[in-house]
Amino acid sequence: MKFSMFFYIFGNGAVALVARKYGEKDMEAVNNYDLSSVLLSLILGTIMGVFAFVFRYNSKEHHSVYG
Repeated sequence: MKFSMFFYIFGNGAVALVARKYGEKDMEAVNNYDLSSVLLSLILGTIMGVFAFVFRYNSKEHHSVYG
């Protein structure tokens, strides 16, 4: 949940930048911002996913939904 809030904030910022440049008809900047935001999301998502997997809560007292 906490990780997804980061991406919601990041996504809103990326949309605002792309919309501003699109309104200015600066398609080169739109493409740059779009590509940068997608790549940064993929990279950060992978890093955060690995971090969450490595440091996940693992205890015999804690039972997940899946068993």
